[in-house]
Amino acid sequence: MRESVSISTKNCNPKTAGLACSAIFIILFLLQPLKATAKQSLDSLDTYIYQEKSSEKRLELIFKLLDKNYNTAIILQLSEKAIQLSDSLRNREKKALALERSGMAYNAYGDHFKASERLNESLEMYQSLGNLDGVNAAKRSLGETYRAARNYPLAMKSLQESLDYFLEKKDSVMLARIYNRMAATLFEIIFLETEGVEVKKEFREPDSKTSLMFDKDPAWKQYKDSLMNYIHLANELAISKQRYDLVISTEIIHAAYFTYTAQYEEAVRRFQGIIEIIEDSGLYEDLPLVFYNLAMLHLPNYLNQPETSMEFAKMAIEESRNLDIKAYEYMGFNVLHQAYAAQGEYQNAYESVLEVLENLKIFTADELEIKLKTQEIEYKLAQNEIELRSRRNQLWIVWIATFLIVLSFSGFTYILNRRNKKKQALMEELNRKNLMISEQNQELEKINAEKDKFFGIIAHDLRGPFATIIGFSKILEDEVQNQNYAEIGKTSKLISESAEKAMNLLTNLMHWTLSKTKRLDYYPETINLNQLVRENISLLSETAKQKRIDLQQDILENIQVFTDRNMLNTVFRNLISNALKFTRPGGAVSVMAVERTNDVLILVKDNGIGMDSKEAATIFNLDRKTGRKGTGGEPSTGLGLILCKEFIELMGGKIWIESQEEKGTIVYFSLPLEKINFS
Repeated sequence: MRESVSISTKNCNPKTAGLACSAIFIILFLLQPLKATAKQSLDSLDTYIYQEKSSEKRLELIFKLLDKNYNTAIILQLSEKAIQLSDSLRNREKKALALERSGMAYNAYGDHFKASERLNESLEMYQSLGNLDGVNAAKRSLGETYRAARNYPLAMKSLQESLDYFLEKKDSVMLARIYNRMAATLFEIIFLETEGVEVKKEFREPDSKTSLMFDKDPAWKQYKDSLMNYIHLANELAISKQRYDLVISTEIIHAAYFTYTAQYEEAVRRFQGIIEIIEDSGLYEDLPLVFYNLAMLHLPNYLNQPETSMEFAKMAIEESRNLDIKAYEYMGFNVLHQAYAAQGEYQNAYESVLEVLENLKIFTADELEIKLKTQEIEYKLAQNEIELRSRRNQLWIVWIATFLIVLSFSGFTYILNRRNKKKQALMEELNRKNLMISEQNQELEKINAEKDKFFGIIAHDLRGPFATIIGFSKILEDEVQNQNYAEIGKTSKLISESAEKAMNLLTNLMHWTLSKTKRLDYYPETINLNQLVRENISLLSETAKQKRIDLQQDILENIQVFTDRNMLNTVFRNLISNALKFTRPGGAVSVMAVERTNDVLILVKDNGIGMDSKEAATIFNLDRKTGRKGTGGEPSTGLGLILCKEFIELMGGKIWIESQEEKGTIVYFSLPLEKINFS
């Protein structure tokens, strides 16, 4: 079952309009579906397209024409033009869209392998562009292609991934399209054999009780309930957005359900209702499929009205030719020859069989074995054509032709299935390797960025402290020679402070490197949080005193955490140092903790200079721009916060930040509670 993609037209009805309406169709060329033959339409379209001198406008025009067409041959040609033109313009977004359109056209034409090639290429291009809407639209199209190729597990997987994304986006049209395809896939899972195109034995000769099996057997009931749910959701969403193309497609699936469950009168009623929707909306793409279903419903095996079946089959063939959809034309002739045979019109039945074979050759043109079989059938039928004049042999020849068609079609299906399985396996392997390469490339880019930042810190931030040490060492040497003992003490203190800064930076760099290379040992133990915070505040109290900052803690004495002591000390030293660094003299810094159900929430709060939302959002990124100095001119590398994030995540916690300019900053992080011992 093909999915409708044309848009609604309401100004004219092409099946009933006269010359005046035809004139309107010519004038409103861009607004109406084209119903000329492929060659005539393409000639006129080329003339129309190349009136545009600008390549960019020409490309936009091609996409407009693609939106207004449902002739498969025209869509194939237009999408190829769009691919070439967008490629020459280096417009990768448009090329990805053109590839997707081309893939869906190939799928409609029956070349599922070519369709999957184009759609996977479109998917990869959307991924490289970071276009998630495009990625998941391509996945939906891939799901439809896998369904058409009868790979139902892969079809459902692709459709489900697309559904999950568009449920979050709340895109009603895309959701309707996905539910429609999920309904089509589940319908085929229920009623068709996995191998070949044969109907499952449960439905080959259905009686009046067939539909009851869905209610008696839990497995069948689950299938039916899921199918009806997909149909309901697709219809509800499509109607809400007035997408009658999707309503038509979904209703065809619903009506076919009644056919296969032997509810023929209800099936006829629903197919007639679909024709009314098609006539009202002017969406004729699926009209041949509706006529085909009605023709099949009136065959002797069903309603046993072969004359009516013949009329519907002829209508299906006529509409298929108008739309240049070979698959529907083939299906129409296949029913027509059965209807003729049922009425004893064997000459007409034979001619219909030849049309079936002619269409079958088109579908298997790239399969040498099938072509040879088709030629063999044609040769045998030609030898028997003279005998066909004899009334006595007419029925026999029809049966032979029917048998050969079934045999040829079965052989074609078997070869196609084998070919598709091999190609699907290759596609799955290719997709897996492409995903692996993409993930490796992302990891390499991240590692390169971290490496560049790492060496930048070493080159820039260590140079300052060491330059200070070297400079003051020379001054100290001079002071010693001059026995200027008052200055010696000051200089020694400055050397000590610079060495301490360099040592702190080197320690952070070493810890960060060990954590990134997975060589940092983690030894969790039960720790009294109040005591550990007091120790760290004591170490930094002199810095707070020099800047006249009130440094306090508010943590209950009985709060215990289960984590690594050295890592936690490093986190508190960095966070408290940062708060002191960016707080003005006379400010305040406090450390607080709140015990929750499964963890402890810790806050390091200051009323310092804060930061804007843009800087706060990238504060934990290694590749962000650093170098912001503290309120006392203190240097900053930005590595401390990144190291805190690494350590907190290693300890099983999370870290986040809130900040406002000139109002201060609060750093939050969580840690697991004391380990429970059940012994």
